[in-house]
Amino acid sequence: MSRFGREHAARNRDDAAQEKSGSFFLGSMRMKLLAAFLVVALSPLLVFAYINHRSTLDALKASAYRSLSAAASQTVSRLSGFVAANIEIIGAEARLPALADYLLLPDQLQANRSIRDNQREILHSFAEKNPVFIHSYGLLNSQGVVVADTRHEKEGWSEARQGYFEEAMNSGLPCVSEVDVVPEYRQAFIHFASPVLDRNGRTLGVLRSTYSIAVLQQMLALDLGIAGDYSAPLLVDAKGRILAFGRLSHSSLSRYLLQPVSTLAPGAEGRTESHLTMAVKASEDTPQTFTTHLQMGDQGPEAVAMGVLPSMGWRVFFLQPEGVFLAPAHRQGQWLAGLAAAISLLAIFAAAISSRIFTRPITRLTEATRRVAKGDLRGRAPVYSNDEIGSLARSFNAMTAELERRIETENTLSDISREFINVPANATAEALRWALMRLASFLGLDIGMILQTTEASANGGRVFKLSHAWRSPLFVETKGSCLARGCALAWLDQRLREQSSFHIQDITLLPPEADCEREVFTDEGVRSLAVLPFSYGGEFRGMLCLASSKVREESFTEEELRLIRLVSEIFGTTLERHDSQEALRQSEERYALAQKAANIGSWEWDITTGRLYWSDALEPLFGYEVGEFQGTYKAFLDMVPPEDRKMVLDAVGASFRRGASYNVEHRIMRKDGGERWVAEAGEVVLDAEGRPQRMRGILQDITERKWAEDVLSRLNKRLEQLVEVRTKDLENKAHELELANKRLMALDEMKSTFLTSVSHELRTPLTSVLGFTRIIMRDFKRIFLPMAVQCSETVQKRSYRILENLEIIASEGDRLTRMVNDVLDLSKIESGRMEWRDRDVDFGKIIEQSVRSVGGQLRGNSEISLRMQIAEDLPKVHMDPDRLSQLLVNIVGNAVKFTEQGEVLVQACSPVEGAVQVRVTDSGPGIERDELSKIFDKFHQAARRDTMDDKPPGTGLGLAICQQIVDYYGGILWVESELGKGSTFVFELPVRNAQDGYGADPQPAWGKSVTGWDMA
Repeated sequence: MSRFGREHAARNRDDAAQEKSGSFFLGSMRMKLLAAFLVVALSPLLVFAYINHRSTLDALKASAYRSLSAAASQTVSRLSGFVAANIEIIGAEARLPALADYLLLPDQLQANRSIRDNQREILHSFAEKNPVFIHSYGLLNSQGVVVADTRHEKEGWSEARQGYFEEAMNSGLPCVSEVDVVPEYRQAFIHFASPVLDRNGRTLGVLRSTYSIAVLQQMLALDLGIAGDYSAPLLVDAKGRILAFGRLSHSSLSRYLLQPVSTLAPGAEGRTESHLTMAVKASEDTPQTFTTHLQMGDQGPEAVAMGVLPSMGWRVFFLQPEGVFLAPAHRQGQWLAGLAAAISLLAIFAAAISSRIFTRPITRLTEATRRVAKGDLRGRAPVYSNDEIGSLARSFNAMTAELERRIETENTLSDISREFINVPANATAEALRWALMRLASFLGLDIGMILQTTEASANGGRVFKLSHAWRSPLFVETKGSCLARGCALAWLDQRLREQSSFHIQDITLLPPEADCEREVFTDEGVRSLAVLPFSYGGEFRGMLCLASSKVREESFTEEELRLIRLVSEIFGTTLERHDSQEALRQSEERYALAQKAANIGSWEWDITTGRLYWSDALEPLFGYEVGEFQGTYKAFLDMVPPEDRKMVLDAVGASFRRGASYNVEHRIMRKDGGERWVAEAGEVVLDAEGRPQRMRGILQDITERKWAEDVLSRLNKRLEQLVEVRTKDLENKAHELELANKRLMALDEMKSTFLTSVSHELRTPLTSVLGFTRIIMRDFKRIFLPMAVQCSETVQKRSYRILENLEIIASEGDRLTRMVNDVLDLSKIESGRMEWRDRDVDFGKIIEQSVRSVGGQLRGNSEISLRMQIAEDLPKVHMDPDRLSQLLVNIVGNAVKFTEQGEVLVQACSPVEGAVQVRVTDSGPGIERDELSKIFDKFHQAARRDTMDDKPPGTGLGLAICQQIVDYYGGILWVESELGKGSTFVFELPVRNAQDGYGADPQPAWGKSVTGWDMA
């Protein structure tokens, strides 16, 4: 029986049981009509009553919630004003100069009684603004110690760990604390604090005012009843503690003060928390409305509206019992009961009359349904009219016919599926032919064909060849047809690529481009054709063709198309399995050949029987003829030398215990007495209970490899001996180099220390010499030089000579200072003690400032022109601006120093994204080629061949420092020079952490968009 048949029989049994157990309810259509009339009559009335009642309740609740929300907002505003006013007041009081002056006094003066009493009077005057609720005013120093307070016993207390003190000291702004309990007074307070600042804005201490929490209860009592009868505000802090409740007196509030809100509103039955507790814990600060129950009183559920005080994290809940504002809604529903009873009687009378008219055709339809349910698909329901019941009967008859057709389709599919279950490879062709016959016969067709693709045709299309076919006995099979040989059906192939299936009603009406298809299928006797593709292995492999010798005008139904698609998938799976079986057979043949070629053989040991099976390649390896081996594991172990046998048995035993594979290399003794090396690998196969059932593995002859490994081992030992000798020599050399390096590092550290010390010692007398020299020059020019003008010519000449000598002393002193600074800078950079104050700097601005500072040396010198070309889109760079200026001044200064006449050109651009470049070009004498490699060395000075004195000015450290700066920032510095044609010094720096973007143009921007500057 098919799946459909089994389900159908099961449904019949269930329907019969249901009919026996509830026949009264299934057959009583009159009772159903009566119930329907009652529902139709009463439903509007009940719906109206319910809607009216709900709308009244909703309106009353909405009005109450609006009043409660407005009251909560009013209370929030009152509390916010109180907090804001006190913060502003204490901030203004803290600015009183007398407080700051007192905190600036030494501790001895602060302890002076009269001075402290003066501060107490000031604090008492502050407390007078609300003497009822202000508990105390206190002045705290920067360590949090109370130095003055309206309550003298608090003086000397430390409040350094109080949150309001830390916040006021850290933020520098007035603040308010959370409500806390002071153990010494056993009362709850709220504190306002403000920092006391000196005239320079430095925080000296904190002014603190302490309010009793009773002030909050007093404020909430003012709003009692503003939202209606019995309405009252409840104040809760951010920790969920009760601060005040307008419905309670001061004495009653002490029971709930600073207690969790859950003590006032515990969770209802089945819930651990009330809505009030959950509203307190909610992270959002938006106003809410909800209902809760209070533990106190007997007012029933309470409507609650919540307001939030953001500055404090407090929540204000305004509560009112629902019974107060919902009382009018409970008096509206009683008068509807009598009306509902009258309408019910009228509905029963109307249903009794109409049921007799409507039930007769439905009863006949029910009888036909029962026959179909019992399996009689030929039963039909009578049609009495053209109304909805008649239409239902006709639809039922059509459904029965369709159901009968679907059952036949399921049976056909089931028969074809069973035919291909476990079909052997040699019976695949016969099974496919039978399935084609069964499918074509069911669909009323004459021909069924399977066309499989082979190689591609000359024009690149696929070639189709007839592999399996069934024809009606009225047809004679064609022996030499084109399909049997294989042909390219280009038009059909293209249609299959565009759509998954199609139906050709008349082959003779195909378009001209399908002439080949028309001719081929006409020769086969086909007039009408349905085509579906099938695939396996994820690729298109052919098509299923179902044909008729007559024109078929009607299209296939959806159920028939589903059947054809499923059968096509079965054909694809069957052909794939057939190809896989064939490929497996060929693979086994190739595997046997590969084993023979690679000198590898496979084996399998049946542990339960002790039988050992070898492949054909193993017996020749042991010197046996094929079939000569005894076939037991003991016989195999006898051919393993005793010294290797334990190793093999241990490996097999470990595999048994762990259930894992093993690999072992050992020797074997051939039948002729020869010895061979083999590599053995095996694995254990367990049964369902986890016990070893059999083993399988491979053996490979590795004798030649072992011989080669032996030779290689001897060579490796010799090589290891040579390497060991060489390694010892290298270790001795490395030790000597390490000792020498440590000595050099110690000498370098001594050098750095010496340079730092000498530089410091030289700077002190140099500063004095330069200072006094400039003072003497100033006084000499102002006093003695005018007097010498009035004297003899000899005195005038001596005066001018003295002035020139003083200028030489100042110049040489400046030069010596620069040399000391250069030596010290270089020493700091090399020792890593230089402080780099990196920040984002305007690269172009630093260049312009540095060049202008060097340009000051050229004032009055018309022989040299100093020009700049700076691209406008230079990015900012992240580095020390002083080091960047030092780098530019050294390079540009050298260019000016070595140029007698001509020009010095400074160019800056961003040649590539993420980098900046500066080129400094001069028209000086240039640098000789052998000097270029040493130009950046310390203390190296290029000789000036165009002067009488070959010794150049300077210390020879400027370019060395430039090289160290560029290297620190990951850049590069080089020089391009030709003797007699000038020099160009170039450095590039990366843009690191620049905030204003990178260079916009990846190419050099010389002359494109630059800021020009010329100084002659």
